[in-house]
Amino acid sequence: MHNSINDDLNVEKIIVVPPDGGWGWVVVAAAFICILIMDGISTSFGILVPVFRDEFNASVSQISLVNSLFTGIYFIFAPIAGSLSNRFGFRPVIIAGSFVSSFGLAISILTDSVQMLFVTYGLIGGLGFSMMYMNVVLTVGFYFEKWRALATGITVSASGVGTFSFAPVIEILIQRYTWRQIFIGYSGLVFSCSIVAICFRSLPPITLEESRVFDKLRKNEKTVRSMHNARYPTAAEAVNINQLKGSKVTLLASRMDSFESYEIVKPTKDNSTRNSELKRRMTEFSQIQSSNDFTVNEGDKKFRCCTCCTHSCKYLKRCFKRKKNLGVRPLYRDDIFYDGSILHLPAYEKSSKMLKSGSRQLSNTFNSSFLYNLSVSRLPTYRDLEQERDKKCHLFPESISRTLKTMFNFRVVKYPQFSIFSVSTSLLAIGINVPNYFTYVRALELNVMSPSDASLLLSAMGITNTVGRVICGIIATIPKLNLIIFHFAFVFFGALLNAGVVFLNSKVAFFIYASLYGFVLAEQGSLRSIILVKLVGLENLTNAFGIILLFLGVFTVVGTPAAGYVMELTGSYDSVFIFASLFLLFSALTLIPIFDTKSQCQRFYKRAGRNEEITSRNLSPIRAETSF
Repeated sequence: MHNSINDDLNVEKIIVVPPDGGWGWVVVAAAFICILIMDGISTSFGILVPVFRDEFNASVSQISLVNSLFTGIYFIFAPIAGSLSNRFGFRPVIIAGSFVSSFGLAISILTDSVQMLFVTYGLIGGLGFSMMYMNVVLTVGFYFEKWRALATGITVSASGVGTFSFAPVIEILIQRYTWRQIFIGYSGLVFSCSIVAICFRSLPPITLEESRVFDKLRKNEKTVRSMHNARYPTAAEAVNINQLKGSKVTLLASRMDSFESYEIVKPTKDNSTRNSELKRRMTEFSQIQSSNDFTVNEGDKKFRCCTCCTHSCKYLKRCFKRKKNLGVRPLYRDDIFYDGSILHLPAYEKSSKMLKSGSRQLSNTFNSSFLYNLSVSRLPTYRDLEQERDKKCHLFPESISRTLKTMFNFRVVKYPQFSIFSVSTSLLAIGINVPNYFTYVRALELNVMSPSDASLLLSAMGITNTVGRVICGIIATIPKLNLIIFHFAFVFFGALLNAGVVFLNSKVAFFIYASLYGFVLAEQGSLRSIILVKLVGLENLTNAFGIILLFLGVFTVVGTPAAGYVMELTGSYDSVFIFASLFLLFSALTLIPIFDTKSQCQRFYKRAGRNEEITSRNLSPIRAETSF
């Protein structure tokens, strides 16, 4: 069904171009605050374990399950939280998540058993944090393109800062106040995130005239609604670049200085003469290499034209229509979960080559960023936009269902290198977070340091976690680096560190361990999306990321309570770190078969009956042979 402003104007949303700066840095600052609070609360939970154990007379495994649920629910519910933002926008979902989590933390003070904490803190609090955390990180990625790696790196470094700052503060507060009073403070901090979230304003789309691709979608609307997102056309597939050369909208898109959106509309017969003149003027405009700009007002809005278009500006007002922000679908972008630099992505390199090999007029009209956005932006259907426009309550709107069908599509598991990586990630999730909970109590058990000093062990992890994320982000930009081997080295190193805990017997040794382990935590959190792109390609990143989040959630819930249960069986915290070490070791060893990703892809192609050359820039065999 066509979207229309009036009877003779048909329009369609196409893409959102990130500003790559400006207000985006305010978004980074706001996201930094939110993640600092969320991860500070989560990672400092280990300090409260002895308090809860005495308060509720509960076992270590039961107490561990509280925070494991809290963390696991974040991963499990993350795809649903992302789909909600796809329909309602980042800011409303983040604010709603703040309310939910603040409520869960507040009512936790009324609990009188650890089982009630499972519900109030673990389930309700974790649900709210999932709605916040997922969308806070995605918002930053949505605002940046060339600077995405830096912006995301700054944002997620808040995790380490939160760990560093919260742990000693909580240790001081627990000496003066009860855990219930601390939770009231937690609730207030999380609620403050709803105020900070006001900064997460949405970006308006740039709109272009519909093409024949939309006619095909309209004819197959019922089939399309059941598709995996990668089967929908991109804006680049729907728009003929050559037909856009000299078009005013592309110039506005490549030069826009503020968050303004435009729509190209089909002209009516009445103004065909005027539009012919406008087309001639706009062609002249695209051929001019340098010109003096001036501003034309349209109400309280502005757009820029060159001097040669002066006499056509009154026609521009009739041909360019403004409209409310409608149809922005962040999770329809192939790269929405990508945390690294886009400069080495095949899609971006292809856009750059297109400009270099194209005509001078094409280079003057477009930039590589705009062409890249066309290539990674999947298009909404007419039904999708109509559901948003009619403002009716739809139980399962397409903007949500399409995202969930993509993120929970298990067909991606049939690809061998992704399946192996998924198994490795699941084993990693069981053991990776164990030291966060038990390092503090292990140091106290050995009586090698005071509680205040032991809390600084988590701070040490937080500092090196922050530094490690920056270092990993820089290393990931090395084109020929095998990230699978790099990831293997860190996981294997983490296994060795945890195995060595049984030999620690001094304050200095514990601080060295905590500092080194912070780097392990940094690596596994900062390179996941980049590795997935290497394995499955950018067009399948959303699908792969959704499955990985599901595995992470399930096995995170299992991991720490299982370690606590082992401790209860053996009566020693040494066994906890041996437990973590074994699972990290298994995780590392599982990666060995996919060290040579290029050969893996070649073998996959041969089994599929395809004879294609595999290059270092095209390592993905993930082009499904059957429809999703």
